[in-house]
Amino acid sequence: MSKKESIKVLEECAELQLKKSNDYQNPNSNIVQADYYPRGVATILDTVYGKILRMYSVLEAMEHDKDYNPNFESLEDSAKDLINYSSFIVAYIRGEVEGQSNDRDFLNRKKAEVNMWDEPQKTEVSVSGVPYKVDRSVLSNSINTPYQKLNTEPTYIGDNHWLRSDGTTFENSSRPKPKGMK
Repeated sequence: MSKKESIKVLEECAELQLKKSNDYQNPNSNIVQADYYPRGVATILDTVYGKILRMYSVLEAMEHDKDYNPNFESLEDSAKDLINYSSFIVAYIRGEVEGQSNDRDFLNRKKAEVNMWDEPQKTEVSVSGVPYKVDRSVLSNSINTPYQKLNTEPTYIGDNHWLRSDGTTFENSSRPKPKGMK
């Protein structure tokens, strides 16, 4: 029994990927694969979208001119590139693209700190979109207790207006403003 044609295509794509990687990330260069994707998966998707547009352009030209022959990349070449770029997306999501930093997410953004209580500059948290002022001196490091000790007093939002914990606002000129607020 012979190998399925689609498996042959995947093998061709793997071979093509290895050949092209030697051009794009040449051993004599400092460029690594992750350098090509400043916005991570979003950049790869931009490239995929460009490839698809190119394929549509070639397809339309072929539909309207039976003698049209692409100058550089055929539909087959572009389809193989799409397969390879799809593999780059998966590899990037897994954090396994050469040169990818493990302190960045799939969009190449700096990963947020896992434990926000370790960030001393944070004095406000948001629960269901409602901001709460946090008194760090009463917080414990236990993951189960921080929200039990939140100060749920209304938050001053300026011009004698306050925000309640349920997200509604009210005006109160007689209520004392927080220290340091004018």
